[in-house]
Amino acid sequence: MFRQETKPRAGGCGNSERRRGIIRGSTKVWYSIYMKIYITGVSGTGKISLSRELIARGINAVDLDEISHWENKETGDTTGWEPGSSDEWMESHIWVCDLIKLKEVLSKAENAVALGHASNQDEYLPLFDKTFVLSCSPETSLSD
Repeated sequence: MFRQETKPRAGGCGNSERRRGIIRGSTKVWYSIYMKIYITGVSGTGKISLSRELIARGINAVDLDEISHWENKETGDTTGWEPGSSDEWMESHIWVCDLIKLKEVLSKAENAVALGHASNQDEYLPLFDKTFVLSCSPETSLSD
């Protein structure tokens, strides 16, 4: 038996989502009609290419690089990155996704895909229903 109800979305986006329930015996299994998907992976695995293709197909996708910034580990100040930054600079800064902007992007659409990675990933993982990790062989990633 199918039943459609509104259940609060886990992850703190404040949305309600429609879910379809199937009753099997005394157990109800919920299937989400809407999804928030997170796709991550190391550099060179195709996240940006995939983001462009999803957008071209009309899918609400966001590259996390567009809503992330460099932050000083000690002060928390937002800083810019310059090509050729020293190893010391890299060790004293982290790449951070702006959680407020991410929640705003996710709340604008029932289905959304976010692609990328940032050092505060543990803070935004609960916003997503599914996570996929892209990988490739070392030979492929070094061939560029």
